Amino acid sequence: MKQLNNLIAFSVLFCVSAGSVNALQSDSQQPINLTADRAEMDDSKGISTYTGSVKLIQGSLTLTGERLIVETVDGATEMITTFGNPGRFKQRPDNKPEDVIATAKRIKYDPTKDRLYLDGDAVVIQGAQKFRGEHITYDMLTDKIKAKSATGSESGGRVHMTLPGRGN
Repeated sequence: MKQLNNLIAFSVLFCVSAGSVNALQSDSQQPINLTADRAEMDDSKGISTYTGSVKLIQGSLTLTGERLIVETVDGATEMITTFGNPGRFKQRPDNKPEDVIATAKRIKYDPTKDRLYLDGDAVVIQGAQKFRGEHITYDMLTDKIKAKSATGSESGGRVHMTLPGRGN
């Protein structure tokens, strides 16, 4: 089998159940509560930047980090990016008993596509399922994960996953 020198990649179905995983539908109707040490807003560019122990909460959604950037177009949120060591994302999917928890040095959340992009020591956990790699893309609508690790990384250029046994 040929050794890959650049990136090792795979795609795997994240949850065993059929049907898509969406964030709690009520989340988008909830108010957004955001705290930080500092805030800068540029309405003409549609960019708000928050720094210093940032915490964003909207319903079951929580994003935390040292810096958080919110990009909007015509008043609608297009992308939320958080940076931390690590940054953290948590949200309860509809019809699931456990939260999805993700950590990485940079987390980009696209609420228009229900998609997470994690870079730098990325981890996604839901219940007993755990995925780890340098880069992870999690599509919450199709319930799929793509994970990659960089050669020479702490993980040895490998992606790691833990799946529960049959009794779990």
